[in-house]
Amino acid sequence: MESPWTFVETTLPCMPLPPNSRREPIKTRRLVIRPMREYDLDAYYQLRSQLEAMTGTSLGRPDRDIEESRSALRVFLPPEDAKIFLFGAFLSSTGRVRTNYT
Repeated sequence: MESPWTFVETTLPCMPLPPNSRREPIKTRRLVIRPMREYDLDAYYQLRSQLEAMTGTSLGRPDRDIEESRSALRVFLPPEDAKIFLFGAFLSSTGRVRTNYT
């Protein structure tokens, strides 16, 4: 039976990780992939408030409010960025996260 999930194997980067401020963005014609920042909270909340985005996560449900998203984002920001990372994909044309996929 075919699984609806895609599994990816990778290796972990060397620890400690470089701080977010030293992680260079990856740029394509359409996207900029870079570490999430505190001012990305509104877009992060928009994404995490959608059932489709959260179904496969350990939480398994959308965030109840922006404070729940803020707590989730905090673990990826300094000083925690030496232990973990989260990159966001932003549209090159606007610099914004695409949050509406309908």
